[in-house]
Amino acid sequence: MQQVKRFFIGMTMLICAIQIAAAEDTALDLGDPAKLLDAYIRTVGDTSGKASFTYASVVVMGMVPGEQGRKLFGLEVLGASRFLAIEGGYQRLHREVGLYTDLETGEVLGQWQNPWTDQDVDVIHIQNDPVNFPFTVAQQSGPRKIIYDDLGDMIAFHREILLRYPSPLPASQYPRHSADDWYEAAELFNSFVSKSDLADLDRTSLPEFGTWSRSGPWLPWMEMGNRPGNLLYHGRSTKLMGGIADLRPALRAYIEKHMPKYLSAPDSFEEPNETSWTYFKKVIDARAEENP
Repeated sequence: MQQVKRFFIGMTMLICAIQIAAAEDTALDLGDPAKLLDAYIRTVGDTSGKASFTYASVVVMGMVPGEQGRKLFGLEVLGASRFLAIEGGYQRLHREVGLYTDLETGEVLGQWQNPWTDQDVDVIHIQNDPVNFPFTVAQQSGPRKIIYDDLGDMIAFHREILLRYPSPLPASQYPRHSADDWYEAAELFNSFVSKSDLADLDRTSLPEFGTWSRSGPWLPWMEMGNRPGNLLYHGRSTKLMGGIADLRPALRAYIEKHMPKYLSAPDSFEEPNETSWTYFKKVIDARAEENP
């Protein structure tokens, strides 16, 4: 009798597991473009319109032809987003701050010694505000289509953003800070979320872990001029489900003291978008006006 009882208990558990899996697959239905968009926004943000925060820890490496690559510095990024419902999708309101850090101590850098030029240069941190984009069902047939891989218990959303546009820092005008009249880079994102979390449609924001990789030109403040080479970024990221309280205390204190607006998400749409290069241009042009 005990064996029979255990058999029926086991069969009941198996049937329940199958039913739960079937219910999850039905709830996910990522073949529906609207549900796919909703799943993606719940993963990277919050469909309720509340603020969401993402933190990334990055190692930045320099690659010069004919040389072994070098680890140069760290980068800690805090992104603050708000997704507002619009016709056919969501409007992302976003700002982000990135602080370059010493790889050994984690201290925020004020100056950095360039190993190729032996010069000490002023570090100009990332302060991009705003960085606003719409995410809509209509985009699912274009280059900003949401793509994902089914990894069993997990869904991995991924984006490969290949950039090429006229540089805000033409080499003829900024010879110390720019090597080209075109800005060329690649931004590679992964966002991982569990299927069980996605299947809970009452949750507007879900735990997410991710990666961020980037290939791009020397940073303007490195003052590399037209020296051959590029930077590689290797980062890990997570959504801060507890909000700013989950941010590393020392980093939170630094941002609160020097750049407090980045501890909150935008409330309204603004344009044009800011990039590291356009922000640097503002800084360097202002310095030139102060010291002609």
